[in-house]
Amino acid sequence: MELAIPVSLPAMVLSRVIQEAYFSGDVLFFYGNGTTTYAPLYFAADWVLVNGTKVGYNKTYDPADYSSSMCFNIMKMRPDNWTRENQSLDSLLDGCKRFGATNLRDKVYALMHLPAFKREYPDIKPNYRVSVEEAYVDVTMVSIRRNKDFVILTRVDRELGDQTPVLQLPSWVPRWNRGDETSSASTTWYKFYAAGKGKSSAESSSAPFSAELLSGHRLQVAGFEFDKVEDVAELTFIRGYNATPPAKPHFSSLRPWKRYDPNSETGPYATAPAIIDAYAMTMTAMCREFEGFYALHCAPENEDHHRSDFVAWLQWLRRPDTEEYLREGDSHYPPGLYSDEKPFLNDTTDEELEVFYSRYNRMVRMYNLGRRLIRTRNDYLGTGSHEPQMGDLICIFFGSAVPFILRPREGGNGFILVGDAYIHGIMNGEALETLDNGKFTKRNFVIH
Repeated sequence: MELAIPVSLPAMVLSRVIQEAYFSGDVLFFYGNGTTTYAPLYFAADWVLVNGTKVGYNKTYDPADYSSSMCFNIMKMRPDNWTRENQSLDSLLDGCKRFGATNLRDKVYALMHLPAFKREYPDIKPNYRVSVEEAYVDVTMVSIRRNKDFVILTRVDRELGDQTPVLQLPSWVPRWNRGDETSSASTTWYKFYAAGKGKSSAESSSAPFSAELLSGHRLQVAGFEFDKVEDVAELTFIRGYNATPPAKPHFSSLRPWKRYDPNSETGPYATAPAIIDAYAMTMTAMCREFEGFYALHCAPENEDHHRSDFVAWLQWLRRPDTEEYLREGDSHYPPGLYSDEKPFLNDTTDEELEVFYSRYNRMVRMYNLGRRLIRTRNDYLGTGSHEPQMGDLICIFFGSAVPFILRPREGGNGFILVGDAYIHGIMNGEALETLDNGKFTKRNFVIH
């Protein structure tokens, strides 16, 4: 088999050529006046995956210099610490969504000889007689059952207002057929938490994992309803990521949020420090950037620094700014805080404040991709992916690291999956600890 590759061929097109040639045992590539075989291309990519994290890179690089796509490529794997050993099936499938495929089934089958597939679904066999929907449902269920985990549900990309989907997929199955996804930052922090797993074997035994595929591609999972969404605020940045000065966020709420009471005797955050801690950690899902890497949990020894960065960020947001014009009904300030004047940092120079607030502002942008700020009826603060609405259910699935947001279907017949959630105060199994005392009722959720 011979393939001619123009020197100026965009990387996205090149990826399609390599994908189509993947199963061929004898391939010769022509690039300009040169030629090469499949082997050096394969081993070069394999070497970067194994050794890329040991090689220094310029943190200011522009991925467009290396690929016509901002998606799955070698330069993007390196700063994310991806290797062939730690790459998962869900991340592989999601990362290749923008790659072309003549047959949409090949968004799955063309990847099945890669290490992630070999490890998590070793016995997969291509079946072009099943529908594309059935192929996608099959892989999603295999991932859930084999891992006894719901991480693949954080990869779901669905626009609730989309009335003309290309495929008739249930809400819980990722849409690998299209590349115009709305990414969710939760894929970087899922592994840090245990909302539906608990920290002890006793909690796991009282909340056994259960996931069944019912007729009509419906997913039935075991868990319990923890709370409901009461308020939602959309978070956007009007100007670009590298804008100078940094772009301030715009918070847009359908209705004003009630303020947290710093002297309350009830609720999950009953003091001013607890409220500040909840906001500081929620806005970044308790993660912290370090030297350009964002997929890192905020270590206990860094929590004071993280709160200081957050307070500096609030001080900066309170400054009058003629550069940032607010849209009608928007605010630069997070809704619900107990004060518009406090807290603040003492004895801090302007230069130090700039370092603190700039760092926190970058983290807010990164960790809230595709997410909205939410407050529950029981006053928990969190973020939810995609488009959470008032009345949506915050649910804990047994075996899941994070809560999920479900929306009742019209007529009360099951639910649709809206997305995942970070809820401050329950991410380490705290809700499971109260399960046996009858505060919550175990139930099965049927998701369409």
